Amino acid sequence: MNTFLKGIFSTKSRQDLRSPLKARPLRVPGQSVDEEIARLLNEKFHSNAIQAAGMISIAVFEWTHVLLGTAPMPLPVSVVAAVITSYAGLRLIQIRKQIRNLRLGRDGERVFGQFLDDELRPRGYYVLHDLVGGKWNIDHIVVGERGVYTIETKTHSKPKRGPAIVHYDGETISVNGRKPDRDPIAQARAQAAWLRETLARSIGLDVHVQPIVTFPGWFIESPRGNTPEVWVLSGKELPSFIENSRRSLDSRTAKTIRHFLKQMARSD
Repeated sequence: MNTFLKGIFSTKSRQDLRSPLKARPLRVPGQSVDEEIARLLNEKFHSNAIQAAGMISIAVFEWTHVLLGTAPMPLPVSVVAAVITSYAGLRLIQIRKQIRNLRLGRDGERVFGQFLDDELRPRGYYVLHDLVGGKWNIDHIVVGERGVYTIETKTHSKPKRGPAIVHYDGETISVNGRKPDRDPIAQARAQAAWLRETLARSIGLDVHVQPIVTFPGWFIESPRGNTPEVWVLSGKELPSFIENSRRSLDSRTAKTIRHFLKQMARSD
């Protein structure tokens, strides 16, 4: 038996083996959001649930003394249990809302990522999802001879009735009259600037990176005439916007950028 166990847990036997995979798999749409959901569940939701359940168990145990006729002290324990359970309950409600919003955002990234794959890959574009940069991520990147594009996908719940309008004046955004908690225009600009700097620093290519924000399923009110620095689109018209852009990269440069981003994604 000892020999058998040693064979199972032996580190030497593991050192003689290696993975047949030469590279890590590419990330999928919404993977960063999935990781954030897992973090919330593991670090916050479960701990608060365990605290609440533990305090309730202690209170129930103390109250059993009353039923058994022993000397109980249920009141102070119940007060502590009530306070901790109330706090944990509020935190659970908040975390549940966070997770619900994250899941909506994740599903939006996945659906829109699949749309990009279906629409742009057959036209010769390279589409990369969930490129991690520091403490944030770029939802989607498109590379082709018409340029490099970073895409931030915003999935907002729509009202059951009435208008669902995103107003964009070329600088600021409002969603049904309300400003988002985080400025998506500033976010999109920062992502495009970071990618441009990364390409220049890593492979010596200074290319324009077009920042895009999409609101799948929403109607976009945007300025007519001059195209703003950051594109804000509902999503479905994105392929035509890209196709109508002027060609800015030759095939060799586009291929170099595509190869670099692929290797970068796999090194995460």
